Amino acid sequence: MATTVVKKETKTWKTLTDDRVIGIINKCIEEVSEMGYKVPEGIKFKTFKSVKTFGICSYREHALVLNEQLLKEDENCIRNTVMHELAHFIAGSKAKHGAEWKKVANRISVETGLNISRTNLFDTHPEVAKYRAENIKYRFKCRGCGCTLEYTKRTEFVRTYADTFETFSGEKKPRWTC
Repeated sequence: MATTVVKKETKTWKTLTDDRVIGIINKCIEEVSEMGYKVPEGIKFKTFKSVKTFGICSYREHALVLNEQLLKEDENCIRNTVMHELAHFIAGSKAKHGAEWKKVANRISVETGLNISRTNLFDTHPEVAKYRAENIKYRFKCRGCGCTLEYTKRTEFVRTYADTFETFSGEKKPRWTC
């Protein structure tokens, strides 16, 4: 199995050559196209190694990048991740996981029966659970619904909310509501 290596900053991405997974991706693209969404043409399919995420939508590289571990998972897990990343391509580079992305992801979820969410199935993977348990540095609990976000590095979200605290019962908690 020959691979072409593409260097992107400090990451190494390889061209995806697994015909089973390429077939699943193409089926996903066809499904969202049938929903009326315009999927950019010529998306490159790449793979990478990570214990942080199952997939990446790279607008700059015009690539859908999948974790090598994901390739070993069942078809529904792969479809879920591919649809999540396609929702990013459809919603646009500025959407991140905001309202427009959620609108696209929700529609894809309803029409496919998948559960497209911000964190999807990757968070329950044993290797990820171990990595995160050992490396969580920031934990936020929503004051409204009680959901929890955990981060292993100081992201833009962490920089925004980590230093803004309110005191509840003598305990400092970040001021954040989803």
